[in-house]
Amino acid sequence: MERSVYEEMFRIEEIYWWFVAKRKIIIHLIKKTLPKTNFNQNKIDICDLGCGCGATLKALGQKYNVWGMDSSDNAVTFCKERGLEIQKGELPFNVPYEESRFDVILMLDVLEHIADDVNTVKKAISLLKPEGIIICTVPAYQWLWSVHDEIHHHKRRYNKKSFSILFRLPDVVMLRCNYYNILLFPIAMFDRLKSKFSKKKKSVRYNPRIVNTIFEKIFALERYLILRIPLPFGLSLIGVVQRKS
Repeated sequence: MERSVYEEMFRIEEIYWWFVAKRKIIIHLIKKTLPKTNFNQNKIDICDLGCGCGATLKALGQKYNVWGMDSSDNAVTFCKERGLEIQKGELPFNVPYEESRFDVILMLDVLEHIADDVNTVKKAISLLKPEGIIICTVPAYQWLWSVHDEIHHHKRRYNKKSFSILFRLPDVVMLRCNYYNILLFPIAMFDRLKSKFSKKKKSVRYNPRIVNTIFEKIFALERYLILRIPLPFGLSLIGVVQRKS
C-alpha cells in the first residue's frame, strides 16, 4: 500500500468506528475460541501477520504476549511510533518465526493483498502450536470491487466458498466461517457501489463523533453473533481455524 494509506491508518485506527469495533470482535473471538487449557497458562503468544500500523497489536499487548510482522517499511516505522517492535517479513516464504510457535495467529485483511494466498495459509498454520487458532478476515464479494480496493492494492475479494476452501487442509478444523459487518452492510454497499463508478480516489470519510460512536456500537454487536448463527451476507468474511492436536 502507498505511504499515504499507512499515514491515514495511523491517524484514525484508534478512534474510527470500523477499526475499534473490529478489535473488539477479534479480542472476543480469541477469548471464546482458544481452548481453556491455554488460558490456564501464564503466557498466551499471539502473532499478527500483516499487522499494519499496530493498533490491534497494541491493544492485545495489554494482556497477551504479542509479536508482529509486516512487509512494509512504513508499517515498521509507524509501529515504532506506537512503541512496538515488529519484524519485517513477507508471506508466504520470508517469515522470521519458527514453526509451532504461537497460540494465536491473526491475518486481518491480509490475504487479499497476497498473490499466493494458498501457501500463505499453509505457512500461517505451520506457525501454530497444536490446538492453536487462526483468526482471518478478508473483504467479501468481487462485485463490490471499487476504488477502495485499488488504493489498498488488493488482488481479489472473496466469497464464502473461495475463502473456506483455503482452509480445507488435513491438519486443521474450521470452527467458523461467517460473513460479518452485516448490520451496516446496506450503507457500506451503497458507498462502495457509488465509488465503483467514480475515478476519484477518496480517503476514509470522517463521521461526526456521535455517528462514529453509533456505528462502532452497532458493528461491535456482531461479536455475539459470529460464533452463534450463520450470517447470510456481509461486507467481510471471518474465519476461525484450529490446528489439530
